Parts: sequence; structure tokens; C-alpha cells
Amino acid sequence: VINEKTVEILSSMIKNKGSDTWYKQTPEEILQGQVACRNCGCTFLFKENATLNNFFKYICINMMQKEELENEDASTNILIESKEEFIDNLLALSFTQNATDSINKFDKVLVHSQVKENLNKSYLNQLQVANNKSKNKNKGFSLFKKSKKRKTNIEIEDEIKNAVETYGTDVLRLWVAIYSNKERIYLNKQMLANINRKYKNIRKVFKYLLANLYDFNPGKDYIEIEKRIDIDKYVYSELYSVVENAKEAYAKLKFNELYKTLTDFGENTLCKLYFESIKYKLYILNANDSRRRSIQSTMHDIILVLCSLWYPIIPFTIEEIWPNIYHRSQEEDRIIYSYKIDLKDISQVSNDAIMKWKKIFAVKEKLDARIKLAKIKKMIDKTVEAKVILNTNDYTKKFIDDNYNDILESIYASSIEANITTEHNVKIEKQQGNQCPRCLRYTNEIGKDLKYRYLCPDCAAILKESETK
Repeated sequence: VINEKTVEILSSMIKNKGSDTWYKQTPEEILQGQVACRNCGCTFLFKENATLNNFFKYICINMMQKEELENEDASTNILIESKEEFIDNLLALSFTQNATDSINKFDKVLVHSQVKENLNKSYLNQLQVANNKSKNKNKGFSLFKKSKKRKTNIEIEDEIKNAVETYGTDVLRLWVAIYSNKERIYLNKQMLANINRKYKNIRKVFKYLLANLYDFNPGKDYIEIEKRIDIDKYVYSELYSVVENAKEAYAKLKFNELYKTLTDFGENTLCKLYFESIKYKLYILNANDSRRRSIQSTMHDIILVLCSLWYPIIPFTIEEIWPNIYHRSQEEDRIIYSYKIDLKDISQVSNDAIMKWKKIFAVKEKLDARIKLAKIKKMIDKTVEAKVILNTNDYTKKFIDDNYNDILESIYASSIEANITTEHNVKIEKQQGNQCPRCLRYTNEIGKDLKYRYLCPDCAAILKESETK
């Protein structure tokens, strides 16, 4: 039962009586009947074990007991600012008398998702005092440098406040992550508009993943990676590499590299390659087809991993997405912190599948360029109208014949014809025949099955299969 009232009661209790009161008093003694269950109205509540302590560690790393944190890099000093008036709370809870000296020890400051848009002036002042006291001017956190041309603190506060009101906190946080490798960063309307477009591209990836997991229950539909189709094994191996690179970037506080790693995976590997190649399996095959469930299993892995990796950068967006994912357990569903990335390194086991799809995507890139040129020349209106004719050598023809359906689905044309010739080239023609209203491909074979006389043979076979099940 976490709401404004419980937060108010606990904040007052910790300030006045100390955090040990949480463990000494019962829920009735702490809440005093002021909070009730929103479902049944009952005031007989229980405390979750160690919730306060763990949540406090997640929200703000305890500066005074840094050596107690698990797996902490001793060479890096970090302060995570949690909420408005953090300094006031810090002074009240501090284990030492001089909190300013403690602030001076930190090299970097990270702003937590729950920080308010109006920055705390006492916090800014203390950071400035700490910076002025620093013996080494090259180290420490310098929020403002002395310069006659520099804007005042109030002007900077107004710009940040306007940015948050216009685009939201996550866009501002994304701006900081992108330019975190610069010694000096600037904030203006044009820059924020560009960042907002990049932010929308990130949301598009999550939107596509969520939209295609609406009927996927990981408890019964999940397929282990060893049993998935080849394209999923390829993307899974790419996801594994992304996780390794992201962990290294976080460990070194290189947020700019982290942003590049995640956006490159989202925009190129997923949007341009994977999403374009799985449309047929997602939308044309039967709902419980093993190939479709294989893709959904991979998409489920992807969205969980991306949520975990993006969370420190755009927390509000991830907290909006997380409850809409079908989770395996109530613990995982309740809070994103409970999810731990656990991927299998299958690069050696599935090397054939990985190499196969690298070749297919290389072919797809060339064919997509030719189809795009044909559309510009008005030879075809839509990609699905294309008939691709390849004049090539026997090796390429064999590869295309062996992987015909995968290549055809990756470019979403109507047909591919490969011929062995001395002259190697690609031609695009308009496919003859009628359009299947289900898969949208053009063919001369519509109507062969009298029961499904308006469908192509492939779609007719899929519907027959669904009827037998």
C-alpha cells in the first residue's frame, strides 16, 4: 500500500525517530489507522521483509557506508540524487556531521528518476561549496564555472524546468546521457526537439514488441532458445552481445556508449532487419504455430532485457511499459528491480544459424535497394508487388533455393527467381496474377482450393491446419 500518505508517514517517522523504528514498530503503530487497503478497506496490514532497506539502497547509494555495498567498484565514487530536498534528508540521516565534505568526495552525480523539476537551491549551493573546497580542480563535480558570459543558476533552472514541462523528464535525462562524454553541454530548443525524436524511436521499438506479445503467456508458450528457429537464434546472439557491451558501459559510466549500443540494436538489428523479416510468421501463421511462438519468445526476452538496460536512463518510460508485459511471477511483475538478466551464450552452439542469417541479411540489403529503386521508377507501387529475378552463380542460386522462404519473407516480395548465368545482376518486375487478401502476395494460383478459392495455396493450407487443431 504505497501512496502519498504512507510516504508522508514514513518520511516523518524516519526524520523524527530514525529508520530503526521501521523494524521496532508494528504496521498498526506506524500507520495508526490512517491508511487502508484500497481493495477491501482493511487496516490490518503486513510489512514486507527488508523492503525499506533494499528500496533505500536502490533509490540512493548510502554515501556514508559505501564500503558495505555489494560489488561496488572501489575506484569510482558515485552519488545518486534521489528526490527534491535530498540534501535536507541527507543532513537529517547523515552519520557524520559534515555532509559537505562527503559530497566533495564524489566524482560524478547521477539524478534519479523521481527528482522534481525545480532544483533545490541549497543542494546547488552545497555542491558549489564542495567544488570550491576541492584541492584538485580537475576532479569533482562542477555544475557551474565562473564566467561573465555564463548564465545564472536561476536561468539554468528555468531552462531545465521548461524542458521538463515541454518534453518530460525522460527526454531531459536522455539528453544528459547522449552528451555525457562532452566536457561542456548546451541546452536549447532545437537540441531538445532532436532528442525528442530519438526518444520517440525508442518508444516505437517497445510499442512494436508489446503489440505483438498480447497473446503470449511465457508460462506456457515460451520456447527455449535451443528449440527456436534460426532467425531467433541470430537475434538472441546479438542481444547477448548488447548486454555484455551495456554492462561494460555502465561499469565505466560511459552513458554515451550505452546509448549508442542500445539505439543501434533497436534501430538497425530490430527495426531494419528482424521486425521486417518476421511479419509473415507473426501475422499469417496460426496463433499457436511453433515458429510464431519462437519469435514471441525471443521478443519477450528482448523487451525484458531492454527494459532492464534502459531503466536508469528513461525510468518513467520503463515504469509505464513494465506492468503491460506478461511476467512469469508476481515478484517480477511487481517491480523491475527483481528482474535479473540471464541469457545463454549460444554463439558457438548455433554458429551455422548465425552465419546463415548474416548472409540472408546481406542479400536482403541489396534486394531492398533494388526494390526501392523500382518503386522510384514507378515499376511497382508496393514492395509486395515485386518479382525479384537474380542472375547469379551456382553457389548463390543454391543458397537462395535452400533458404527461399526465409529470404522471400525478409524482403516481403511476391516471388524470387534465381538463374545461373555469366552476367550477375538483379531485375525487378511486377508480379503477375491476383492478390491474396490474407498475405497480400500476388500469384496466379489463387482459387486452386475450392473451399478457400479467394486465397493463395499457402494461406489455404494454414487455415486447413487451424481447422484440424
